[in-house]
Amino acid sequence: MIQICERIMDLPRMTPVLTGLKVLMGDIFDWEGNLLTKNGSIAEQMYHLGQLVSQWRRMEPESYKVIFNIKNREFEAKSLPMVVHFYETLRADAHHENEKKNFRFVTSL
Repeated sequence: MIQICERIMDLPRMTPVLTGLKVLMGDIFDWEGNLLTKNGSIAEQMYHLGQLVSQWRRMEPESYKVIFNIKNREFEAKSLPMVVHFYETLRADAHHENEKKNFRFVTSL
C-alpha cells in the first residue's frame, strides 16, 4: 500500500487526478484478486472508487469548456489594447493619405 501511495505521489503535479485514481484502481483489483480474498474484501471501497473515477470522467470534459472560456476572455482582454492601437494606426494612416490626396488636388489647380 505504501508503495502505491508513493507511486501516486511521484506522479507529476500536473498529472490529471484520473490518472492517479486509475493507478490505484488497477492495484486494488490485483489485491482483491490475489490477497484479500483470504482476509476479506474491499469490494465496497472499490465500488466507491469506481464511482469517483466515473464522476471525474464526466467532469473533465465539462471543465475543459470552462477553462477554455476563461482563457478566451483573458486573451480578449489582453488583446483589446493592441486592437485599439492597430485601429487608431489605420485611421491615422488613412487620414494622412486623404490629406496627401487633398494637397495634390489643391496644388494641381
